[in-house]
Amino acid sequence: NRDLRFETEMDQSVFDVMTKENLVTVQEGISLEDSKKLLHQHRIEKLLVVDANGRLRIHRIVAATDPGHAVNPQQIEAQVEGSFVFGLSALLYGGCTVRGGRIEQENFDSYPSMLMAEMPKVEAIVMPSGGFWGGVGEPTIAVAAPAVLNAIFAATGKRIRQSPLKDVDLRSA
Repeated sequence: NRDLRFETEMDQSVFDVMTKENLVTVQEGISLEDSKKLLHQHRIEKLLVVDANGRLRIHRIVAATDPGHAVNPQQIEAQVEGSFVFGLSALLYGGCTVRGGRIEQENFDSYPSMLMAEMPKVEAIVMPSGGFWGGVGEPTIAVAAPAVLNAIFAATGKRIRQSPLKDVDLRSA
């Protein structure tokens, strides 16, 4: 094994998790840049699946976060996991329609959220730097959609520029 250098400790931690669970392997003679590309490609191939109907299935998310100080690391993990529910729900199903001057989705019975059976396994890596006191739940909501859309791009070479994805046939992406 070569000594790979990563820009941040978080990158190294995510890489360590992925290699430990055989989601990616690093081979001798491959440049660092190619190794990072290989890691990214393997992560996408193993974690995102488009079914025969063109629907996306996300199997696993590995997310690293720096909360500054970590008073209760298990609570931080739970907040990160829960935030992905909201971020992925917005990407996959979110959207409001107006009919007769009124929003049609008035409550959770008409505004879908990810179901437990749809939710990917989320592994949160808590890496407190101790440099500040900060929140942990909200930032994860904002990174869910861009991470998935970038993974789709890396896997297909095509950018998806609309949401929700419930109406997008990813077979043609």
